[in-house]
Order: sequence, then C-alpha cells, then structure tokens
Amino acid sequence: MKKERLMLRIILPILLLCTSVAIMAQPKFGIQAGVNYSNVNLIDKEGYSVFTYPNLGYHGGVFANFPISKHFFFQPSILLSLKGYKEDRKVYIAGDTLYITATYNPKPIYLEVPVNFFYKYQLKKMSLFVGGGGYFTYGLNGKFKYKAPPGYESFVVSSGKIQFVDDFGLAKSGPVTFQRHIDLGVGGKVGLGFGKHFSFTAGGQLGLLNLYPLTNGLRPVKAVISNYEGNASIGYTF
Repeated sequence: MKKERLMLRIILPILLLCTSVAIMAQPKFGIQAGVNYSNVNLIDKEGYSVFTYPNLGYHGGVFANFPISKHFFFQPSILLSLKGYKEDRKVYIAGDTLYITATYNPKPIYLEVPVNFFYKYQLKKMSLFVGGGGYFTYGLNGKFKYKAPPGYESFVVSSGKIQFVDDFGLAKSGPVTFQRHIDLGVGGKVGLGFGKHFSFTAGGQLGLLNLYPLTNGLRPVKAVISNYEGNASIGYTF
C-alpha cells in the first residue's frame, strides 16, 4: 500500500503538470487503433511464480499532439483497451486426485490514459519519432473463458464476466474477481509518420503497481499481479 500511494503521489502530479503545460500549445487531434500483446507477472499467495501466456487484444481512441519545439512534441491519449493473459489451471474432476488442465483466459477492458513525450526527426518523405512517458488505467469490466480438453468441457464454466475489486470483501456475487481497479506504469514508443496524416507506432508498457486485491484491508505478503505488454497502433491526424 505504501508503495502504491507513493507512485500515485509522484506520477499523477507529473501527468497533470505536463497536460496543463501542453494545453497552452496549439494541438493537432487524431484517432488511433491497434493491437495489444499483454501478459502479467503473477505470484501466488505462497510465493510461487505462476507461468502465464500472452493474450492478443486491441485498443482504440483519440490523441492530441502538442508541439513543444521543432523536434519535440507531447502526446496524451484516451483509449479503451482490451488486455489479459492465459493461465493453465488444474480442475479437479474426482476428489483431490484426478484433474484436468484447463486454460483460463481473462479479457479485461480498461480506460487508459497514456502520456508521452516524443523526439521527431524529419526525413525526406516521412518522419521518425521516439519517446516515452507514463500511463494511467482504470479497470472497467470484461469477460473470461475456460478452454478444457476435448470431452471434458462439462467440468468447467466455459465463460462469464469478471469484476475489478480493490478488496475481496467488497466483491459482488456472480462475476469472477480480477485485479484492483487502478494501475500506473511507464512505457516507450518508436514510430514513423507518413505525410501529414498517417502514422505507425510500436512500443511497450510496464505496470508499476501490485494489482493483487486486498482481503479485509490486507494483502498476502508474497502475492503479486502486475501488467506488461507490447503494442502497435495506426494513427490518423486531422
């Protein structure tokens, strides 16, 4: 909790300050869409690392480019982003001895606000830009799927809803509990601009907060869930 509060106190004021400074510049607005290749760092309550697979998702939203100088610009965005991961889990079908392995695949949807600074180098027919910054996400909702081996589908719940909870004690009945709502992290991007309107970017993000929910105000000391991803986008500037 202390680490999360410290990160909130450091990153959020920086994001707000950068946004307020950039608003004084003349912005150019645009839209973007692309794909996420996301995963999590997952450690269970006993301190054992859990192997997970990446999940392919998508994102889309709007951005604004605020010029700072000839070579530098500032870009905040507002996106809806589908992320997630895959994890093989044991499902016991006869007591505590006989089980099958089913793949659990949560697909959460986030409201995401990345804020990046870029250095831009103009080439003859295109521009190259590279930069980085931070991001804020808020978990909205999502779904999960279980994939069981052929013939064993009846032993697992094939699909359903997930819910973001900050404390397991506040969870609603029905949807499967997932992570805490708020995440903060850092990221980097590299991109190409084509003419005045089109651009392509690729990059990655690393979550800095432990998103494992509390239990009545306390979190298991060893439990960790943190997000990371690679992404690619196509943008159009008006």
